[in-house]
Amino acid sequence: MQALETRQEELRALVDRLDAFERNANEALVGLYARMKPDAAAAQLAELDEDIAAALVLQFKSKTSSAILSEMDAARAAALAKRISDLRKSSAGRKP
Repeated sequence: MQALETRQEELRALVDRLDAFERNANEALVGLYARMKPDAAAAQLAELDEDIAAALVLQFKSKTSSAILSEMDAARAAALAKRISDLRKSSAGRKP
């Protein structure tokens, strides 16, 4: 039983480290795209999975988001805007 508890603690520590890595990587990625020229960021975000692109755009400042979205194909920008809206609605519904 003690060995299982020890292993469980080791696994929790590993999950915590992985979560921290993911947060740091996400922050770095957001910063990277936010510092790009809007046309370059738009071209790259247009090629990403819609959920990933929407999650990134959602984290930009509104001025940066609007500059990037304005450089995208209108259909892709609209799809991302809809996905962002859906993400905001779903996260608002989870708050107590």
